[in-house]
Amino acid sequence: MLLVEDVMNANPEVIRLGATVRDAADRVRESRCSDLMVITDDGAFVGVLSEGDLLRRVLPTFAELAGKQLAEGSSE
Repeated sequence: MLLVEDVMNANPEVIRLGATVRDAADRVRESRCSDLMVITDDGAFVGVLSEGDLLRRVLPTFAELAGKQLAEGSSE
C-alpha cells in the first residue's frame, strides 16, 4: 500500500509571513512548486499559500472584466 510518506515532499518551499505577493510568485516560479509553507520569523508554521491563492489575488474578477475586452488591441 502506498503511504503519504512515500509521496510527500519532506523539504517544502517556505516563505515568511511578511513577504510580498510578488516574492511568493517569484518563489513559486523559480522552484516550480505549487504551494508554499508560510512561516513566521521564528520558523513557526502559519499556513499554506497555494498557486491558486496567488492567481485569485492578482487576476481581475468577472465583475471587473464585465464589458471589457480581454486582450489589449482586440478589434471586437
